[in-house]
Amino acid sequence: MKQHIQTPQRPQRTRASAKWFTSLAAILLLTAPVQARDGYTVTRNIHYVPGTNYQQTLDIYTPTSTVQSPMVVFIHGGGWQKGDKTNIDRKADYFTSHGYVFASINHRLSPAVTHPAHVDDVAHALAYLASNSTRFHGDTNRIYLIGHSSGAHLAALVAVDARPLRACGQTTAIIKGVILLDTAAYDIPLLLARKDVYAEQRSLYEIAFTRNIRTQKDASPQCHIAKNTYIPSFLVLYISERSDSKAASERFSAALTKAGASAMLSRINKTHDGINKDVGIEGDALTKQIMDFLTAGDR
Repeated sequence: MKQHIQTPQRPQRTRASAKWFTSLAAILLLTAPVQARDGYTVTRNIHYVPGTNYQQTLDIYTPTSTVQSPMVVFIHGGGWQKGDKTNIDRKADYFTSHGYVFASINHRLSPAVTHPAHVDDVAHALAYLASNSTRFHGDTNRIYLIGHSSGAHLAALVAVDARPLRACGQTTAIIKGVILLDTAAYDIPLLLARKDVYAEQRSLYEIAFTRNIRTQKDASPQCHIAKNTYIPSFLVLYISERSDSKAASERFSAALTKAGASAMLSRINKTHDGINKDVGIEGDALTKQIMDFLTAGDR
């Protein structure tokens, strides 16, 4: 039985106001710089909500083909405190060369904000992309998320907690699949209850999610998994050298399967940085596994 969670208050937005936000964000696109590259164009610093906050922008890399293409949306890592949408290594080159529209998003960072600000920003970015996908030859019915570390946590959370996208006038059904690159943050209170959690790690989580147990549960993807609800397909990847990530990934994958969702779990023999940086290396087993997941979703 799913546990009832008293959640932090989110600003209430109507469907009409969500459409207004999206329309204004589309207007702001007109001022976003566009650069041509070999095989794709990149539109940078699109504000997915009104304003001038760089942390609420995204970049879109569009293949030169005018065919409607599936979209891969990347959420960077950095412990919810640092990181940037430009830290994509070879991902844009790789995915656009394989026929995908690639987007990389920023979100507000702690300690300036706490949960649910991070996931609310991710939801706004996805709502913008879903509403404006035709501008970039993207297919709204084929949006895939990929996140690394804290970005993996946010990708999982926005996919299983319907509230952030609902507040933007969208549903989790816009997400076709989710690829998670090594995070342990699926059940935050359970993680912090471990005796081997060191002080710096505890501080990282408490800065982002406070010391309030209810807030920590609300920020935990595993606490939002429920039967008889739409859950996209998941590819849950973890590295062999992290026991906390392994245990958390196994529990999360099992909970998804129990709820009737499709979840593939796999151990990757790379470092925490390598599982992110090596995405897009031709012939690499990690890249092949990701592409197999994406192509299976498009069948």
